[in-house]
Amino acid sequence: MARGSLIGRLVGLGAGLTAGLTAAVLLAGCTPDGEVPPATESTAAAAARLHVVVYGPTPVAKAWKRIADGYTAVHPQVTVEVSTYPTETAALAAVRADAAAGTPPDLFLSGIDSLAGLMADQLIQPVSDLLEDRQVDFGDGYARGAVEAYSKDAALQCMPVGYSPLVVYYNTALVNLTAAQGDSPTPIAASGKWTMEQFTAAVQMAAHDGRRGVFVEPTVEQVGPFLSSAGGGVVDNPVEPTSLTLAAGGSLTGLTQLLTVVRDRKVALPASTSPAVALRDFESGRLAMILGYRDLTGVLRAHAKVPFNVLPVPRIGTSATSGQTSGMCLSAGTAHPAAAADLLADMVSEPAMRILARTGYVMPTNLAALSSDDFWQPTRMPASASVFTDQVRNIVAPPVAEAWTKVEKYADSTLGSVLSSGSPQPDAAILKARMQLVDTVSQRMFTPPTPSATPVESSSPSAQ
Repeated sequence: MARGSLIGRLVGLGAGLTAGLTAAVLLAGCTPDGEVPPATESTAAAAARLHVVVYGPTPVAKAWKRIADGYTAVHPQVTVEVSTYPTETAALAAVRADAAAGTPPDLFLSGIDSLAGLMADQLIQPVSDLLEDRQVDFGDGYARGAVEAYSKDAALQCMPVGYSPLVVYYNTALVNLTAAQGDSPTPIAASGKWTMEQFTAAVQMAAHDGRRGVFVEPTVEQVGPFLSSAGGGVVDNPVEPTSLTLAAGGSLTGLTQLLTVVRDRKVALPASTSPAVALRDFESGRLAMILGYRDLTGVLRAHAKVPFNVLPVPRIGTSATSGQTSGMCLSAGTAHPAAAADLLADMVSEPAMRILARTGYVMPTNLAALSSDDFWQPTRMPASASVFTDQVRNIVAPPVAEAWTKVEKYADSTLGSVLSSGSPQPDAAILKARMQLVDTVSQRMFTPPTPSATPVESSSPSAQ
């Protein structure tokens, strides 16, 4: 295949995640302890001092440092300094400050929503060829959706390391799935999926004795799947968006059905509740269901005293969910691109990804690590870890556009107002008009009007 042709390298992805997992399962038995070494050695590491910036909770930060220490143990001529931050916002602020000062980190972790800005500001460089030279099989060995998300301008811009679908966490002591099953012949727990009607029934039955049945955060991330499932969506074009589509027929159908649940103060925690308070209520048993990504598993294991499991976002029509994606990026200004690429190849290898998976916070993109017990952890909650791997195929990726962060913030503000007030049975005409206004405003945000040229007064004699 031709170098630089990312499409050519992704031809093998058609088999999908299932085939990749099957192959990964076979690889997992290569060594007695399950630690599968990389298939090939990367290029010999030259002496270098590398700086890596990551973010996340303490267990994840420790895992990254352990990975770095393991690399240095094998390559003592390379010193790796890992700077950790609690949030992506703090980490990227440090990255930008260091880059402005002329001392950028060599590698840094970022979320997919930050990709457009990083590319526009020329803070990163593509990793496709560097990883291909080190025989990293980013075409077939990693989650397809995550690789596609970071593939822009015919190149892999950052190497994805974490990729999780949004799911519903539920308290197994409060949610009666058998009763919520209704007339369906298939048990909800056995099928690993449920309808909006079954979800609504479960919420209503769980809400009693001062408890609430569910909390849905009023954001595009958590509301979007309901719109997509009903045949609508959030934007008109995920590649080159020009407008929000909250007023589309399917979007209105999904939003209306969601409002019948979240606006019912008897059963749902108000949408105006802060996510931190909602999490605290779930951990204390005062809330039956909450939406979250794989990182919530680590949080609940560390703090919650309640038994929990997971199910997909309920289905109105087709299955749909949001995704949380993170990737390791190579700084455009690194002084050691080859050494940094060696380290990157090691950081996304199966052994390294297993270390991250063990924390319970990370769903690795490396398919061999994803198929291992380091991710599945069958003796720990949640019992239905398969929900995470099954729902990957249903992730509706957000657009990678410079304006998206601003548009998403605007949409979140609007959804906060819509979900927080009004009758559980909204007036269809009023709701549609409101969403049409939101869509119209977003169009100007996606495509700002071009300033008209200011006439320049002529100084020629004829104009005097």
